[in-house]
Amino acid sequence: MMILPGSFFDQDACTLAKQLLGKVIRKRYRSYWLSAQIIETEAYYMEEKGSHASLGFTEKRRALFMSPGTIYMYYALMAVIPGMSTLCMISVSGHMAHQVPLQLPYCPTAQAHMILVTCLQARQTQPVLKSGTRARGP
Repeated sequence: MMILPGSFFDQDACTLAKQLLGKVIRKRYRSYWLSAQIIETEAYYMEEKGSHASLGFTEKRRALFMSPGTIYMYYALMAVIPGMSTLCMISVSGHMAHQVPLQLPYCPTAQAHMILVTCLQARQTQPVLKSGTRARGP
């Protein structure tokens, strides 16, 4: 499994939304790897009203203005499925982002485009292997 470099996320939001389909997000939780495959995405440009970045920079939305590939998690009330849902967005540079001088680690005046990961499919949980051991299986 290949880890995507940060430069992978430094492209147009619509292009990246398509390229993220089928990719797997992995997170280590205690002694296990949790993973889910991205099966649906939506692209948002900063000027779109559906974009959280269109509301401007705040500390809560800081991740949207950070380097490409930064994950922004938030909770939302969903009308389709009653209750709270956790949503995941990924920051993207994309077109016009480099016209603004960047101030690391973030720039509140930069273009903040994003990908909303709208659907994930859970994959099999795997134990974390100790170094020097080999995976066994089919």
